[in-house]
Amino acid sequence: EINVVMLREDISKGQRMEAFTVEALTADGWKEIAKGTTVGYKRLIRIPAVEARQLRVKVDACRLAANISEVAAYYARPLEESAAKETGMICPVLHGNR
Repeated sequence: EINVVMLREDISKGQRMEAFTVEALTADGWKEIAKGTTVGYKRLIRIPAVEARQLRVKVDACRLAANISEVAAYYARPLEESAAKETGMICPVLHGNR
């Protein structure tokens, strides 16, 4: 299960990607999970959690040839604010001394 996709470009050759689509191979086949514009040095894309066996990155638009240097996927603990919304809390819980 993943909920974050990371893309990196080799920017020593310049930032080239202008549009991309990320797809995941699920039990139901290929499913689009993210779209974006530029990538640059590193782009982290938080997505709804999905069970994925493979990822596919489609370069929809770029200047010259794309130079993707890394593609990775992770599962990250939900953000506290998102978790608060899911549990029906009006505002997120603050930790620490006040």
